[in-house]
Amino acid sequence: MNPVESVAGGDEIAAFYERHPYPPPVDDLAATRRDWTDDRRRVEALRVWPDGSVGEQRTILVAGCGTSQAAKYAVRYPRAGIVGIDVSERSIAETRRLVDHHGLTNVELRRLPIEEVGQLGETFDHVVSTGVLHHLADPGAGLAALGSVIAPGGALEAMVYAPYGRTGVYMLQEYCRLLGVQPTRRDVGDLVEALRELPLGHPLGHLLRSTPDFADDDALADALLNPRDRAYAVRDVMGLLDQAGLRFSRWIRQAPYLPTCGLMGPGRHRCSTGSLLSAVVSSLPGRPRKERSMAPPGRSGRSSVGGLFGVVVEGGAHGHCVADE
Repeated sequence: MNPVESVAGGDEIAAFYERHPYPPPVDDLAATRRDWTDDRRRVEALRVWPDGSVGEQRTILVAGCGTSQAAKYAVRYPRAGIVGIDVSERSIAETRRLVDHHGLTNVELRRLPIEEVGQLGETFDHVVSTGVLHHLADPGAGLAALGSVIAPGGALEAMVYAPYGRTGVYMLQEYCRLLGVQPTRRDVGDLVEALRELPLGHPLGHLLRSTPDFADDDALADALLNPRDRAYAVRDVMGLLDQAGLRFSRWIRQAPYLPTCGLMGPGRHRCSTGSLLSAVVSSLPGRPRKERSMAPPGRSGRSSVGGLFGVVVEGGAHGHCVADE
């Protein structure tokens, strides 16, 4: 496939990412090529399709591909057909630079809002939307649009912000609002200098020094000055999926949401938590499944840990956890 592009309109989010491309552009994908072996590809496929029903020659839509995600998927899955869409002209240009540099022939690029994805006139085995829905004016409409292009037997994998792991981020966002910090080069530069002066013992010090996004000015602007940013607890995500007519199948990172994880169960298994929620969604029911709560008794629909949220969802039902027999 040859990279192509169409012109699409956009709102303040499109304008923001023209000024602050995200993620920070990269020059080379050699590490991605090296890390994605055939074994890893098989494992990732079985995570989404445990019955092995979808092979490597699948079609993948990267919705809100940013500066590199579509190109990375083309490298990860050389036998797949990739379509990347984004509302930002600059993001598409950065991705095309990578595509040309690596001679990738299995990816197409379109400048197109997620809400208008139906204009592609295609369906996809695997729809990926990482960190995009929470920036839309109407996330429910965006998710429904993505659900409409899932091929029979396909899956949608999505990540949205979660409120608990982003507590420190939202404190810093409020700080920026109170000071009237704007997403301009000058204000971002001043903000960086101010944050560098926080003492080592400051409650937000670890967040600032351990979060990769705070090491890049444009990524910092995305984290703290994005004009539209919302977070979703588990119950909110279930409602969003219900609104879109999609059925939850699994967390991508299961451990933080299992009653046996960490302090929530007798096993005391260690689990990591973060600031995002990621999910997978399929368009049609598969094998008969047994419904099972993924939360401790009395905590259904809530997450008391973590900020990383991963789910698998199937079309036609109404957003609840399911597990294979």
